[in-house]
Amino acid sequence: MNDLWLAALPRWLDPPLWQTVGQALAAALAARDWDDLLPHLTPQPEGRWQLTQRAEHLAAARAADPAACQQWHLAFVQALRQRAAVAEAVYHFEQAGNLCLARLAYNELAQLVTAHEPTYLPVSRFAHLLTYYRAVLAVEQHAWDEAAALLTDLRRLPNLDADLYARSTNTLGVQAYHQAQYDTSFRYYQEAHQAFQQLGDGLGQLRALINMAIVHNLLGQFHDAIARLQDALTWAHTLHEAVWESWILNELGINYKDLGHWENAQAHLEQALAMSRALNRVRGSATALANLGELFLLLGQTAAAEQHFQEALQLAGSPFVTIEVLGNLGLLRQLQGQAAAAADFFRQALAHAAEIHSASYQVHSHYRLGTLAWQQGDLPAARLAFEQAIHLIEALRSQIRTEDVRIHLFGGWQQVYSALFLLALAQGDTAAALTYAEQARARAFLDLLSDRTSNPAALGEPLTAAAIQAHLPAAMLLLVYFNTNAPARFLPVADWLRRYQPALSELLFPAERTVLLVVTTQAIEAFTLALDAPSALRRAFAADRRALAGMIPGADGRLAAPWVTQSLGTLLLGPVQAHLATARQIAIVPHGPLHYVPFAALQTVTGAACFAPACDLLLAPSASVLLTHSRRQNHVQPGATPLVVGYAPDLRHAEAEANTVAALLGGQLLLGPAATQEALLREAATASLIHLSCHGTFDAQAPLHSGLHLADGVLTAAALLDRPPFLQAELVTLSACESGRSGVLGGDELLGLVRAFLVAGAPAALVSLWAVDELSTRLLMQFFYATLAEGVPAAAALRQAQQRLAGLTASALRAVLAAEGLPPALISRELARLRQACATLSNRRYILSHPYYWAGFVLIGSGVSG
Repeated sequence: MNDLWLAALPRWLDPPLWQTVGQALAAALAARDWDDLLPHLTPQPEGRWQLTQRAEHLAAARAADPAACQQWHLAFVQALRQRAAVAEAVYHFEQAGNLCLARLAYNELAQLVTAHEPTYLPVSRFAHLLTYYRAVLAVEQHAWDEAAALLTDLRRLPNLDADLYARSTNTLGVQAYHQAQYDTSFRYYQEAHQAFQQLGDGLGQLRALINMAIVHNLLGQFHDAIARLQDALTWAHTLHEAVWESWILNELGINYKDLGHWENAQAHLEQALAMSRALNRVRGSATALANLGELFLLLGQTAAAEQHFQEALQLAGSPFVTIEVLGNLGLLRQLQGQAAAAADFFRQALAHAAEIHSASYQVHSHYRLGTLAWQQGDLPAARLAFEQAIHLIEALRSQIRTEDVRIHLFGGWQQVYSALFLLALAQGDTAAALTYAEQARARAFLDLLSDRTSNPAALGEPLTAAAIQAHLPAAMLLLVYFNTNAPARFLPVADWLRRYQPALSELLFPAERTVLLVVTTQAIEAFTLALDAPSALRRAFAADRRALAGMIPGADGRLAAPWVTQSLGTLLLGPVQAHLATARQIAIVPHGPLHYVPFAALQTVTGAACFAPACDLLLAPSASVLLTHSRRQNHVQPGATPLVVGYAPDLRHAEAEANTVAALLGGQLLLGPAATQEALLREAATASLIHLSCHGTFDAQAPLHSGLHLADGVLTAAALLDRPPFLQAELVTLSACESGRSGVLGGDELLGLVRAFLVAGAPAALVSLWAVDELSTRLLMQFFYATLAEGVPAAAALRQAQQRLAGLTASALRAVLAAEGLPPALISRELARLRQACATLSNRRYILSHPYYWAGFVLIGSGVSG
């Protein structure tokens, strides 16, 4: 709008034109004082004029009377067309259309488009504008396919102006968003933002930033959303865009609400409401009222919530606002014990969601109806509602191709699977519970494996309970854990509600439970662990969450008694101790924080080991991954040999470990400067087994940046995932600090080096859960590979190596180190260090018996033959 006056300036001193415009304007508009809107012209010597463009006046006029400005533009269109000034007429037509969009006056935009044929102004831009506005109207009318077709065809035109290409791309993102194609929509928004940047279009950048923030919020990336919105707010202030500022304030309020920052959320939402009312923005007012109502509902201020919901409903700002208000009113009635009224509101919300073809809103409505039916004791109706919700979720997943979006979005819907899991248990249907638990975990990982396998039919869809039992080896006991915690996206709100609004918490989220399913080929049994299991698990971890409490040495180098192994053993395995007594091979599928638990170290209440001495343990991200990907046999080429890599010049034992392993296995050794990323990736492709002895780091904030430190830099998990599958090795050993730690995201997705190497083709990985001790790791690997070389499967070889290491006395350790050729002085220093570390422990006879030295290594995947 601000450059309108510059465009009109050539005509400004044209009295006949102004007379025509004045006649075209309605009488009501003629009373408008336009003088303050005209550019200020000051006479200068030699007949020149100095132009002062008063942006603050123009922005004020647009905000205070956008309808009048719109009519002013249309009057110019007519007058300029009569004078055959087509280009200027198109400019003013576009400004009139943009004002319709800014005012959300879609009926007026439809009238404007309908009233003009493409030949009205015979230039291509005019025809392109009409097509673009028709696409915008199709989006508003939820005619998604029509909108996509119009915008796609428009973007293909070779003569489309760059600014219209950018706007079409942004609108195509809006269309994809409402079709739940969130990764596609975000890509369009990013492309549009870049295009607007190149054009220097601040308003376009503002729109794209808002849209990207909306996707960030949906995926639970609230801080990213706030950062985008702050950038957009800067543009709104720069451009004096009060309408967009009110929208941005509303979005900021939503994100602060989702973070549990109540005062900040209320301040932003109330400011958005005040601005929307001042600007006479009905939709903006309705949206702010709806969000304030939800905020008050979360805070327990039900009267204020009711008032705001009713006001929002009366304004009927948009179908999306209507659906959210109806759902929240249903929740409020459910909280008040009015089940029939709650059901009515939920069904109304569902009908509106179906009418606009919004699968995500239908999911929420079905979930609400399911929780209500369960509360009323109608378990079959509840199960049907939850299953309908999951059917929609599964359909949405198939539309999303980006792994990151799949992970975050799917994680936000975990409460639906959790509710159905608990309901199946309440009905005594343990097989269905196992099926739903499998559907809820590591799905993006399974999809990634499916996308990269030569036989996609073998992977992708999770196994049902019957298929799990059919694939399970007869001698294997499968332990499947499942936590029904609130999804990570909702944790700030969920934690607050559990403390201060428990009644509402019970309606919004399933009960917080940890359940263990014990699966054999013949039976499935369920054991609900202690009710305080989730909080007990939180207490079990150290403050930095990098390892179990007391599991690693303190600042003074000393180890504490591993009390947590007995506590967790009682909690996690106590109810099934009878099943463990005779089991010889157990596969464990952890969930949530249990991925960080060293199960081999867990003890009973009496201090005895939970597992039998001859029991082999495997871990897996899911039963489907274990029984499909991990059990497949890699086609190791004839003549393939092991690859051993050692690089850690600042460590005493890492490269020595690599030499020892290479001597045991044979094959190729990359040591010191030769241990580069390029050499590793080249040689790994033909190796039968891979052992990596080096530094490893885990990045909790960006798990895919976790990596292995080699001679020429860090080989990250992301770099491995960027490559197609290239490994034929049956086992990859990452003898590095924290190589097995992964970021556990929504949907129990593990991100880190384990994911990367399994996706690269390895059916199994031997990795560490914490920063391991250098000397004990060297010995553990020596014992492990010596046993593996005898033909013992990897799980059994690991168990035997751990038992042997934990059973070493100081004198036996001295003998082992001497046999390895360590100098006597170094052996003495190492023994002194180890004695100091266990000085306060009750068991000092076995100098490496503390779990810190041996339990950190776990085998993830298959058993792997020796």
